[in-house]
Amino acid sequence: MSMKLNLSASALSQVFNALIGVALMPVYLRLMGAEAFGVVGFFIVLQSWFMLLDMGLSGTISRETARLAGGGLSGTTYLRMWRWVQGMFVLLGFFGGMAIWLGADWLASGWLQLEALLLDDVRTSLRLMSVAIALRWMAGLYRGVVIGAERIVWLSSFNMLFAAARFVGVLLSLALFGAYIEVFFWHQLVISGCELLLLYAFTHRIRSELVAVTPEPDRADASLRSLVGFAGSLALASSVWILSSQTDRLMLSGTLSLTHYGYFSLAAAAAGVLLLVNATVAQTLMPRLTNLHSSGDAVALRTTYRQVTQLVAIVVAVTSLTLALCSADVLQLWSGDSALAANAAPVLSIYALANGVLNLSSFPYYLQYAHGDLRYHVLATIGFAALLVPAIIGVVWLGYGALGTGAILLLGHLIYLCAWTPFVHRKFLDGYALDWLFRDVLVIVLPAAAAGLLLVMFLPPQTGTFGLVARLGLVASILTICAMACSSMVRDQLASIWRRHFAGTA
Repeated sequence: MSMKLNLSASALSQVFNALIGVALMPVYLRLMGAEAFGVVGFFIVLQSWFMLLDMGLSGTISRETARLAGGGLSGTTYLRMWRWVQGMFVLLGFFGGMAIWLGADWLASGWLQLEALLLDDVRTSLRLMSVAIALRWMAGLYRGVVIGAERIVWLSSFNMLFAAARFVGVLLSLALFGAYIEVFFWHQLVISGCELLLLYAFTHRIRSELVAVTPEPDRADASLRSLVGFAGSLALASSVWILSSQTDRLMLSGTLSLTHYGYFSLAAAAAGVLLLVNATVAQTLMPRLTNLHSSGDAVALRTTYRQVTQLVAIVVAVTSLTLALCSADVLQLWSGDSALAANAAPVLSIYALANGVLNLSSFPYYLQYAHGDLRYHVLATIGFAALLVPAIIGVVWLGYGALGTGAILLLGHLIYLCAWTPFVHRKFLDGYALDWLFRDVLVIVLPAAAAGLLLVMFLPPQTGTFGLVARLGLVASILTICAMACSSMVRDQLASIWRRHFAGTA
């Protein structure tokens, strides 16, 4: 399957999912109220923390599926791995969901800051979300197989279908049964169950196509030991990363009122659009790099890595800078609430910048994943979390709130990008230590940032839908032109098109 087609399909899916989810959040807030929407925001936080139970298993099985498809793994060994990983997922999903179910009383009465919502309604919602979260988490294992097999077009279509069912379909449920918080979570539970069943069926078909069963007990034992080692590294890194990236949301959920937490969740959701860039690239790039490394094609691996880096740098520069520089305009257009836009704009600005830097600093992980060597990633992630988590807890306790946590995240991601990524590239791509940072990232992002700052300094503020849209469109257009002009990949592509179509006619 063409990587360009996979990347396009994945990007379309991620954009669709982001737009449909983010666009409807103000509708949920208006229908259920800001406090009930705060419970929805807590649901999102719990889903993220539930990923601590993944233990690196979904990423590992994705990589092993890519190795199987690339001829680097036997069918017998793969089946043995699959049975072990699936069994672990079932056990962890059950006990994780049960922990949330049993803790619903304490979470409702002792952690969340309720104002008008009834305690019984919140307790019931927490129990419903415990089952929905466990089912969605289980679906991640089967998604890992589909991604590893590079069936990205199918998965993208599937994800868009269920995003529509999850985000749009819930409006029908709320209309039919009432705009109650329990109705929202009953709907999420049913959709998550259907999603899991269909993914299970498709994954079974993929395994039947890829696996050629040949008894190889010795290789299977050795590969299983290797799998456990890689999964352990991935689990530790993933767990520490979730701890460092979600501590702000967890701490704020226990210190802000649910109403204010709902407003914070809106700003974080808007900035979270940028994280979909990360998901799109990871879903497409990691199996391709793994395949290229397994086949020994170092030249293609390096070329692919650089091209995707520049593409992401362009997208991130345009999106994060537009959100950061025009945050009040974005929130005003999105929510139609001037007070919300004024209060949440600074949070959106700083979280948009932090998430943009996060996208770029993720690339060394993709490289280490493809090589099957996560030692440096684990060490860096542990060190990063050891500094970041106490800082986040400190600024929340000192009362700096969401702006303080956003500032800590932005500073931490910048240090990681500028200080750590050159070291990783020196280890895994000879002669490419600082070149990646300067030639493929900063040369694109910094000129775009300078152009954006100059532009918004001279653009007058706008009111009304047309004026806001025009202002946002102008800023995004200028940023796009500037970022693309600074990309060597784009310039080479344009020069190639010119030579192919126009040079011979001159």
